[in-house]
Amino acid sequence: MLTKNKGANTAVLRMIVSILHLPTVFIMISTGILFSWIILSTFYLMVLSYFAGEIDLYGVLEQVFLIFLYVEVVASIKIYFSQNYHFPLRFFIYIGITHMLRHLVISRQDGLDVLYLSLALFVLVASLALYEMNSQYLKQKFRDSCEDHFEL
Repeated sequence: MLTKNKGANTAVLRMIVSILHLPTVFIMISTGILFSWIILSTFYLMVLSYFAGEIDLYGVLEQVFLIFLYVEVVASIKIYFSQNYHFPLRFFIYIGITHMLRHLVISRQDGLDVLYLSLALFVLVASLALYEMNSQYLKQKFRDSCEDHFEL
Protein backbone atom coordinates (compact mmCIF):
# COMPACT_ATOMS: atom_id res chain seq x y z
CA MET A 1 0.00 0.00 0.00
CA LEU A 2 2.85 2.36 0.87
CA THR A 3 4.61 1.67 -2.44
CA LYS A 4 1.47 2.37 -4.45
CA ASN A 5 0.98 5.73 -2.69
CA LYS A 6 4.62 6.65 -3.29
CA GLY A 7 4.22 6.03 -7.04
CA ALA A 8 1.13 8.24 -7.16
CA ASN A 9 3.00 11.03 -5.35
CA THR A 10 5.84 10.78 -7.85
CA ALA A 11 3.43 11.07 -10.77
CA VAL A 12 1.79 14.13 -9.24
CA LEU A 13 5.19 15.75 -8.60
CA ARG A 14 6.27 15.10 -12.19
CA MET A 15 3.06 16.67 -13.47
CA ILE A 16 3.61 19.75 -11.28
CA VAL A 17 7.20 20.07 -12.51
CA SER A 18 6.12 19.82 -16.15
CA ILE A 19 3.39 22.43 -15.64
CA LEU A 20 5.85 24.81 -13.97
CA HIS A 21 8.31 24.23 -16.82
CA LEU A 22 5.85 25.36 -19.53
CA PRO A 23 6.42 29.14 -19.02
CA THR A 24 10.17 28.63 -19.36
CA VAL A 25 9.72 26.72 -22.61
CA PHE A 26 7.36 29.39 -23.94
CA ILE A 27 9.79 32.19 -23.04
CA MET A 28 12.76 30.36 -24.60
CA ILE A 29 10.88 29.71 -27.84
CA SER A 30 9.68 33.32 -27.95
CA THR A 31 13.21 34.59 -27.33
CA GLY A 32 14.56 32.37 -30.12
CA ILE A 33 11.93 33.65 -32.55
CA LEU A 34 12.57 37.26 -31.51
CA PHE A 35 16.33 36.98 -31.95
CA SER A 36 15.89 35.22 -35.30
CA TRP A 37 13.73 38.13 -36.46
CA ILE A 38 16.32 40.61 -35.16
CA ILE A 39 19.09 38.76 -37.04
CA LEU A 40 17.17 38.89 -40.31
CA SER A 41 16.14 42.52 -39.94
CA THR A 42 19.65 43.62 -38.90
CA PHE A 43 21.13 41.85 -41.90
CA TYR A 44 18.55 43.35 -44.23
CA LEU A 45 19.10 46.88 -42.91
CA MET A 46 22.88 46.42 -43.02
CA VAL A 47 22.80 45.40 -46.68
CA LEU A 48 20.46 48.27 -47.58
CA SER A 49 22.60 50.82 -45.72
CA TYR A 50 25.82 49.60 -47.28
CA PHE A 51 24.53 49.69 -50.85
CA ALA A 52 22.92 53.10 -50.27
CA GLY A 53 26.31 54.40 -49.17
CA GLU A 54 25.06 55.43 -45.73
CA ILE A 55 27.37 53.16 -43.78
CA ASP A 56 31.13 52.68 -43.93
CA LEU A 57 33.26 49.58 -43.50
CA TYR A 58 33.42 49.95 -39.70
CA GLY A 59 29.65 50.21 -39.56
CA VAL A 60 29.25 47.02 -41.58
CA LEU A 61 31.82 45.28 -39.40
CA GLU A 62 29.98 46.40 -36.27
CA GLN A 63 26.69 45.07 -37.62
CA VAL A 64 28.29 41.75 -38.60
CA PHE A 65 29.69 41.27 -35.09
CA LEU A 66 26.33 42.18 -33.62
CA ILE A 67 24.71 39.52 -35.81
CA PHE A 68 27.31 37.01 -34.54
CA LEU A 69 26.31 37.85 -30.98
CA TYR A 70 22.64 37.30 -31.79
CA VAL A 71 23.44 34.01 -33.54
CA GLU A 72 25.25 32.84 -30.38
CA VAL A 73 22.11 33.51 -28.34
CA VAL A 74 19.92 31.59 -30.80
CA ALA A 75 22.44 28.73 -30.86
CA SER A 76 22.40 28.63 -27.06
CA ILE A 77 18.61 28.36 -27.07
CA LYS A 78 18.83 25.51 -29.58
CA ILE A 79 21.39 23.76 -27.38
CA TYR A 80 19.11 24.30 -24.36
CA PHE A 81 16.39 22.23 -25.98
CA SER A 82 18.69 19.62 -27.53
CA GLN A 83 20.48 18.94 -24.22
CA ASN A 84 17.33 18.27 -22.22
CA TYR A 85 16.70 21.79 -20.90
CA HIS A 86 20.27 22.49 -19.85
CA PHE A 87 22.55 25.45 -20.65
CA PRO A 88 26.21 24.44 -20.70
CA LEU A 89 28.35 27.09 -19.03
CA ARG A 90 30.77 27.24 -21.94
CA PHE A 91 28.15 28.81 -24.22
CA PHE A 92 27.86 31.83 -21.94
CA ILE A 93 31.64 32.14 -22.08
CA TYR A 94 31.50 31.92 -25.90
CA ILE A 95 28.98 34.76 -25.94
CA GLY A 96 31.25 36.83 -23.68
CA ILE A 97 34.28 36.17 -25.88
CA THR A 98 32.34 37.14 -28.99
CA HIS A 99 31.18 40.35 -27.33
CA MET A 100 34.69 41.28 -26.14
CA LEU A 101 36.14 40.63 -29.60
CA ARG A 102 33.43 42.82 -31.09
CA HIS A 103 34.36 45.66 -28.75
CA LEU A 104 38.08 45.24 -29.45
CA VAL A 105 37.68 45.29 -33.22
CA ILE A 106 35.05 48.01 -33.42
CA SER A 107 35.89 50.34 -30.55
CA ARG A 108 37.75 53.54 -31.20
CA GLN A 109 38.89 53.99 -27.63
CA ASP A 110 42.18 54.96 -26.05
CA GLY A 111 44.95 52.50 -25.28
CA LEU A 112 44.01 51.92 -21.65
CA ASP A 113 40.47 50.84 -22.56
CA VAL A 114 41.85 48.47 -25.18
CA LEU A 115 44.18 47.04 -22.52
CA TYR A 116 41.24 46.47 -20.16
CA LEU A 117 39.22 44.81 -22.90
CA SER A 118 42.19 42.62 -23.79
CA LEU A 119 42.60 41.57 -20.16
CA ALA A 120 38.89 40.77 -19.93
CA LEU A 121 39.17 38.71 -23.11
CA PHE A 122 42.21 36.90 -21.69
CA VAL A 123 40.28 36.08 -18.50
CA LEU A 124 37.36 34.69 -20.53
CA VAL A 125 39.62 32.57 -22.73
CA ALA A 126 41.56 31.31 -19.70
CA SER A 127 38.26 30.48 -17.97
CA LEU A 128 37.13 28.54 -21.03
CA ALA A 129 40.43 26.64 -21.15
CA LEU A 130 40.21 25.76 -17.44
CA TYR A 131 36.59 24.75 -17.86
CA GLU A 132 37.42 22.45 -20.76
CA MET A 133 40.39 20.90 -18.93
CA ASN A 134 38.25 20.33 -15.83
CA SER A 135 35.45 18.86 -17.91
CA GLN A 136 37.82 16.46 -19.67
CA TYR A 137 39.37 15.45 -16.35
CA LEU A 138 35.97 14.73 -14.80
CA LYS A 139 34.84 12.78 -17.87
CA GLN A 140 37.94 10.58 -17.66
CA LYS A 141 37.63 10.15 -13.89
CA PHE A 142 33.97 9.17 -13.98
CA ARG A 143 34.04 7.31 -17.32
CA ASP A 144 33.06 4.00 -15.68
CA SER A 145 30.22 5.64 -13.79
CA CYS A 146 26.61 4.95 -14.68
CA GLU A 147 26.18 8.60 -15.72
CA ASP A 148 26.37 8.95 -19.49
CA HIS A 149 26.35 12.77 -19.52
CA PHE A 150 28.45 14.89 -17.19
CA GLU A 151 28.74 18.57 -17.72
CA LEU A 152 28.63 21.64 -15.52
